[in-house]
Amino acid sequence: MLNIKKMRNILQMIKIHLKAIHQFKKLELVKFGSINKRKVNVFMIAVMRNERLRISYFINYYRRLGVTHFLLVDNNSSDGCIDLVKSMPDVTIFKTDESYARAERGYLWSIGVADRFCNNQWCVIADIDELLIYPECESIILPRLISVLESKGQLALRAFLLDLYSKGRIDQSIINEGENPLNTLKYFSPIDPLELFARDYYTSSMRQKFFGIENQLIKYPFIKYSFFRIFIPGHHAIRFSTPQSITGAVLHTKFAHDIIPRAGEESERKEHYMQAYHFRSIHETLKKKPYLSLYSKDSIEYKDSKQLVDLGYMKI
Repeated sequence: MLNIKKMRNILQMIKIHLKAIHQFKKLELVKFGSINKRKVNVFMIAVMRNERLRISYFINYYRRLGVTHFLLVDNNSSDGCIDLVKSMPDVTIFKTDESYARAERGYLWSIGVADRFCNNQWCVIADIDELLIYPECESIILPRLISVLESKGQLALRAFLLDLYSKGRIDQSIINEGENPLNTLKYFSPIDPLELFARDYYTSSMRQKFFGIENQLIKYPFIKYSFFRIFIPGHHAIRFSTPQSITGAVLHTKFAHDIIPRAGEESERKEHYMQAYHFRSIHETLKKKPYLSLYSKDSIEYKDSKQLVDLGYMKI
């Protein structure tokens, strides 16, 4: 017999799926891409808003990594980012002008799309400013990683968000449309690997130092999705247990020049977590310190996945 705790979890998941179905019905299909009937499909789910600078590189990056189909939800963009990708055959696009906050910060849109397309399939869930890496990702594509993970009984990949920044001022950390953001954002702050793996909560000392904010930076960006294997809002945890013998990281390219207008806009919209308190903190800090640089003498230049394994930041 199911115990009370398991029954509550099942009822909670049913409630999430019902809410997601309701939100999914509000999405407008812009374009339906072709999905190959192959043995291994790897899906990408991303919710985006005004991501013209990064979207082309983002898609090319994940294509090289082995993603076979992109499921994008555009939340009322005004910069024409949809036009850059809607002719791509492996991209399906939905759009909505509904409230990001009422969709639990896009979570219910992601679950609704996953329920429709990704049942019992592996999928990456990421923001457009997030680039997934894992041990030997330079030579091992996602379908090969899936084989390794499944052989270990591992049905999700735990990772952490690694904030990248340039050596100079934020306002001069220019990312050009379609270019690799890592050409500009090359540095990160050192972290304690013991603290990173000690529990399921980790925050950035860099964010605390410069912006006075704490964000949960543990993520599960790669998961074999099903009705009973789902992620929580922000993809910071999963609602099932699985071994974690292999872990990854997510290179975060938020802290470029465009964070300045974005932080101001999102502070006014108040659609993000806690009415966008982290964007407000960034916005207020950059108003007071417009020439701020996140670089310090302790900063480390990012090289490759082996570097993060050697530092103890990723497990193999």
